[in-house]
Amino acid sequence: MKKTIGKTILFLIPLLIILALIDLASFTDRGDALLSRVCMSQNYRHVGSAQVSPAIRTAQTASSHTRAVLGDSVCSQVFSEFADQNEDYLILGTNMAVTLDGQYILARLFLESHPKATDVYLILLPVSFAGRYDSPQSYSYLIEPFGRAETLNYLSNDTLTGMKKRYGSLFLNKNVIRFVDGSSINNKICLYYFQKHAKEADIDDIISDEAAYYLNDLYDICREKNVTLHLLSPPVCDSSENADRINRLKEATEGTELSHLFEKYFDSITLYPEYMFLDGHHFKSEYADQVKCSGYIEDMQDKSGELQGLKHMTE
Repeated sequence: MKKTIGKTILFLIPLLIILALIDLASFTDRGDALLSRVCMSQNYRHVGSAQVSPAIRTAQTASSHTRAVLGDSVCSQVFSEFADQNEDYLILGTNMAVTLDGQYILARLFLESHPKATDVYLILLPVSFAGRYDSPQSYSYLIEPFGRAETLNYLSNDTLTGMKKRYGSLFLNKNVIRFVDGSSINNKICLYYFQKHAKEADIDDIISDEAAYYLNDLYDICREKNVTLHLLSPPVCDSSENADRINRLKEATEGTELSHLFEKYFDSITLYPEYMFLDGHHFKSEYADQVKCSGYIEDMQDKSGELQGLKHMTE
């Protein structure tokens, strides 16, 4: 029995060393490129942090900007082309999977590093209000980038407790997050596990409790700082699914403490034909060039009366 155990250990030690060396190699660009092809894990390295981490750093950096534009991936698709044109508006569009938790953190970071701020614009699709930290992809787009930046502490104790219960305290640790996010293999394994055990967004969850909580809290923080919080919609696909969600969102927010924010939100919704969209939310490439996006922003400005002075010049 002892001999068998000893042989097993002697077999396992070099195997573990080999696996450790392979994993370490996956943290280099060349090693990751090779191993990701072998393990079919391409595009798993820095899945969400590649998009979200730059927005975090930008929000934290002091500048002359006095207004921030935050939002989901459609907000990013429409506004990001014009980020360099604007000295007043700071464009920080990210992704729906960031959830209102992440948008809240970005807004807090912007307000802290920009003491002369006057406005925060939150531009979200109707479906984005349903997002939660336990939804698929939220580990990549919320936990990893904000955990690496050590900014999750802006969230409430209840949220952090829920995150620990969902993912485990170990996977909220900054060093562990870097270990996972820095390797396609590690990220694929963890995301597969998290997504397999994730709670799918409930279609009936029109606005999550988290979204309502952080919208209210952000509104209060902005008011204390004499900053105006604006809630607007990016362009929306004119589909029956979106029409139903908009109506249900109206019902869910009417007469609540959020109603004052959503009044202008619903007025700002502009519908575009379904054939222009790739997936019911994002524009197809031929409808997402600089000229088209400039037109969408102009429509938003005309319809809502907001975003005045935001530059969207085309070449």
